[in-house]
Amino acid sequence: MKKNLLTLGLMLMMVFSLSAQMVEKTFFFNNPQFEQYQDYEQITLDCFADSKLITSVQGAEEGNPNLPWYSVSLLLPQNTEAKDVEFEFSDFVEIEGSHLLYPYQMPRPLSMTEELPFEKNEDIYASKDVYPAVFEGKLETQYLNGYSIAFSSFTPVRYIPSTGKISYAKTVNVKVTVAASKIDKSKMLNTTPEVKSRVERLAHNPEMIASYKENQDQAKQRSIGGYELLVITPEEWVPNFEEYKMFYNERGIRTRITALEDIYSTMDGRDEQEQIRSYITQEYENEGIMMVLLGGDSNVVPYRGLYCYVSDEYVDELPADMYYVCLDGSWDDDNDGIWGEVGEDDLLPELAIGRMPFNNEEQFNNMMHKTLEYQSNPVIGEFNDIVLGAEHLGDGYYGSTDLELLIGEHDDDGYTTIGIPENYTFHRVYANGATGWSGNIFRNKINEVGGGYVHHVGHANTDYVAGWYVSSTNDNSFKELNGVNHNYNFFHSHGCICGDFTSTCILERLVNISTGFVAATGNSRYGWYIPWGDGPARHLHREFIDSYYNDRLPYIGTAFVEMKIMTAPYVNQGWGDNGALRWNFYCINILGDVAVCPWLDEPFIPEVDFEPALIAGTTSSIVNILKDGMPQSNFRCSMFYNDELLGFGLSDNDGNAQIQFNEPLDINDTIQLIITGPNALYQVYDIVGIDNNSSYVFADVISIDDNQGNGNERIDFNELINLDIDFFNEGAVDADNVIAELSTQDNDFVEIINSNINIGSVTSNSTVSIEDAFTIKISDDIPDQEYIHMSLVCTDGNNVWQQELEYKVLAPVFEIYELEYDDSMGNGNGFVDAGETIQIHMSGKNIGHSKCDNILVHGTSSSSYVSFEENDINIAELNITEEFSTTILIEIDENTPDGSFLSVDVDMISGAYVSQRSILFTVGTVIETFETGDFSHLNWQFDNDLPWLVSDTESYAGNYSAESGHIDDDEISSLIVEIETTSDGEISFFYKVSTESRMDFLVFYIDGEMMERWSGEIDWQNVSFPVNAGQHVLEWRYDKNKRDAEGQDRCWIDEITFPGNCLILDITSEIVLKNANIYPNPFDNYLVVENNDVHYVEIFNLMGVKMLSQDVKNTSNVIDVNLLPSGMYLVRTVDADGTIYLNKMIKK
Repeated sequence: MKKNLLTLGLMLMMVFSLSAQMVEKTFFFNNPQFEQYQDYEQITLDCFADSKLITSVQGAEEGNPNLPWYSVSLLLPQNTEAKDVEFEFSDFVEIEGSHLLYPYQMPRPLSMTEELPFEKNEDIYASKDVYPAVFEGKLETQYLNGYSIAFSSFTPVRYIPSTGKISYAKTVNVKVTVAASKIDKSKMLNTTPEVKSRVERLAHNPEMIASYKENQDQAKQRSIGGYELLVITPEEWVPNFEEYKMFYNERGIRTRITALEDIYSTMDGRDEQEQIRSYITQEYENEGIMMVLLGGDSNVVPYRGLYCYVSDEYVDELPADMYYVCLDGSWDDDNDGIWGEVGEDDLLPELAIGRMPFNNEEQFNNMMHKTLEYQSNPVIGEFNDIVLGAEHLGDGYYGSTDLELLIGEHDDDGYTTIGIPENYTFHRVYANGATGWSGNIFRNKINEVGGGYVHHVGHANTDYVAGWYVSSTNDNSFKELNGVNHNYNFFHSHGCICGDFTSTCILERLVNISTGFVAATGNSRYGWYIPWGDGPARHLHREFIDSYYNDRLPYIGTAFVEMKIMTAPYVNQGWGDNGALRWNFYCINILGDVAVCPWLDEPFIPEVDFEPALIAGTTSSIVNILKDGMPQSNFRCSMFYNDELLGFGLSDNDGNAQIQFNEPLDINDTIQLIITGPNALYQVYDIVGIDNNSSYVFADVISIDDNQGNGNERIDFNELINLDIDFFNEGAVDADNVIAELSTQDNDFVEIINSNINIGSVTSNSTVSIEDAFTIKISDDIPDQEYIHMSLVCTDGNNVWQQELEYKVLAPVFEIYELEYDDSMGNGNGFVDAGETIQIHMSGKNIGHSKCDNILVHGTSSSSYVSFEENDINIAELNITEEFSTTILIEIDENTPDGSFLSVDVDMISGAYVSQRSILFTVGTVIETFETGDFSHLNWQFDNDLPWLVSDTESYAGNYSAESGHIDDDEISSLIVEIETTSDGEISFFYKVSTESRMDFLVFYIDGEMMERWSGEIDWQNVSFPVNAGQHVLEWRYDKNKRDAEGQDRCWIDEITFPGNCLILDITSEIVLKNANIYPNPFDNYLVVENNDVHYVEIFNLMGVKMLSQDVKNTSNVIDVNLLPSGMYLVRTVDADGTIYLNKMIKK
């Protein structure tokens, strides 16, 4: 019978009665949807409680029909626990049609590559009974920072398998009966803004948060005398963490270091792990800590293994540092020495935890340097670049499916996550049906782009991940991730056992070498996936990324906590314990600093509005945080007097943080305001505390009048700005004869037109408004986002009140993001040939923050073989983010030699704002015939045991060919060249082999992937292979097996024809190749030009992009190249008579 539970229009029922001790919530379902997979379907429903979207997971016993199960997370009254739960299902609706629901397949470890049998319970699918037999999950009480939360689950779906008929309840009412907790949780209760926010995100009835009351003496002690970050390490390592402690103290995160020996000598416990956990609990209850760092590997700081059972084949004790920060219960209530059994667990961590897995001073120094340097000196411009690597997992399932769910908003699998912004740049290295996995390519891509984060799905073990092995991973493996060329990075993997810090695992190696990664997150035992569905590793990964980008949690540790909190309701489900999810939940750990803040966007300086003076008796203060005028949430705003925390707040969605002081202020001195938040450079401001016998006049509201400019009420380049100011007297005493003066040290960018103003009298707690108080002129060449700083001094003759003003100035920035040639006006073969008219198409954008006018696009070339038909293009204006496309026409002289290396420079100019990009190309086709008698024609490289030779005894044409090195058994001889192609093409060459058949091979590789191999006796043959546009490494390798030889034991190649317009360094062309007396080579931070005839130097990377140019005739002959990434470069010099010299040089 339908239950009449709701009045018309009511979307939520939540009742708590002190007498009945009951919490009630109503869930509403609609919009059934089906996802097709092979011959099966999967059903999902939209579910809301009040306006809150309720999430679900798909599940069942193996082989049974998969159904959506919805979590129940109800906040209970303070110091209570759940005793019973009642579900009332009503308003059933039958869905049209017949549906064959997908049989649930058990998760499997990522290390498993063999195909598993498809499980289907035929008895269930033939049944006419309503499925499932049980619609509700079990009830349990979990505690989060002292808040009591009832967990359960249910499914509203009813299924008749034999007929395929499905119905669902549109309304489900849940009633939880509560009783007093067996254990008083008052000391565990923490009501800080961070904790309240996480409880609000978890609970389906967040309105009950207000009923929780923390003991005020306890809260005051935690705030004033407490601290946020606890480091636990052996006594010998305590001094090493002093720099770390100072670093976080400066950022408002009060830090203490405790020696393990002190813990062992003072705390009770069955073993060292329980003593450590007891100490952490004590510090949480008494001092209010929020993060814990374990300083040392597992043999330095012990770990706890948590028991988990998935099946008889998969049962283990999993190294899990979460044991230390899930502080409710003991994890071993029955004292059987098995920790973490179902029912003895605590799934909601009160604190964040990470581990720095060092064993010696070198590893410690590497990790500490990367942690602090990454946050202090970020390499700008690459935090929107994300590297994704995905392997084939088995059963035809590719990890790329999981990684794509990290991008943007997704509601797959019954829950919604908001991940990495879709407008970021994604560098995908994906295995697919046509392309296998290459760890080298993945590593090279990471080194190439740096980026903000690396995400991996694929196979792993203790000593390898993504194809990288502990034995071969060293400082050179990720040498470009050195904090100078590219940022140190972060790595997350689904892979099995790669994070087993109880041994020398690969994730440890990634973080304790001097380059590479600040922190790695991964599994100490198996990672689990489901070929079709929401596997445990995928679920955790999605929640982790959502906590970064959606919840905006700045610390890796707090984001990790959020990941586990939002996953916890699904560990126990209606069909039983989700063992694989529990497994992954336990065994995923942070290897690295718990408090590090990953840059998830380009760093910025927040715009902070605060009261510059606070009078005695003040009980609270509001701080507002903006970025480019937009409110910023989740910024921590802390006020300190000396080392004492006066109060702190978190900014809300309006950017406002209310700081409630522990007691009314009585400070006649300087107070520090420290601001930290997502992707922001931390800021420290001084606030003046004043007594009740003083006046204090300051600019309370400053309005920007730019009506003579663009009228956007922001400060732009080349604008005349009037400042309208409301002067306010914060003090209790009137101020008379007040004058104000504005000054600046930024004379290059701002001129103050009128700097003095007479304010007059300002009575206590009142305002005097003055229009056009000051006028300033902004320069016409100030860089975009540059800050100007001004000092505003008010005085009444007796008192001086100084205020520092800071404003971000907006200006245009041009980006030429595409520059390509087009020979459709010539022969249309896709290549540049002599005598052709070539169109240089360019596309760009104003990526700055201000509109600009009268832009000139101008093309030039230093080559006499290039002339311009049209090289000046005018663009009237470019608004912010506006894109443009245009074309420049050039003529290639008909006498240009084949293989000539040419370049065209394109400049965008608007006043003082200039952007330049160059395109390099080769005329005609580059062919290597080896007829020079050596390897000087191209930049050939050799690798492995012996180099190749130039032979005069064998050749396809002419007199010479390349011959493999004279190697012995089990040796390799490699010939390598690096190329850059601007369009798709092919490479062809002739080869000859005389080797032991099917044993000793000539192998040709492109980017480490084998194209083909040959052995035996084969006379000269021609082959060709496609080459995509981009940078490539070509390798011809003679690879001998461990014994025997036949024939001449050699192989040869000749007449190599490279793709059209292929760029190869050091090719003979119209550019004279000789040493222009530039040294050293390889170089480090500086290049020296010794030849006095050289007037101009340009440096290009292998993509043809000009990285640096310098006039050395009129300036220093020493060129600072410190900011160039390491790699290979083309250094071009021009002497007095216009002769061009080309040098291939390497940056260390």
